[in-house]
Amino acid sequence: MDTSIKVLVVDDSNFYAQLVADTLATDYDMETFTGNDAREGLYNLETSEVDCVVTDYQMPELDGIEFLEAARERGLNSRSSC
Repeated sequence: MDTSIKVLVVDDSNFYAQLVADTLATDYDMETFTGNDAREGLYNLETSEVDCVVTDYQMPELDGIEFLEAARERGLNSRSSC
């Protein structure tokens, strides 16, 4: 049974998204996914099992708060959050 935490990292900078994802995976043994904009992040939330989201605050389409609100509006907050 896989017990690792699955974290989605959403940042419009691929460099920072990958840096955070790699750090969480390497240092904390978490399974990570990345999204390079709000649209990709929402798609990943809809199609992947995710336990936790780490998001950039300033992004072109939606800021971090708007991204999380969009996820809630789509019913993607039914699981526990961290």
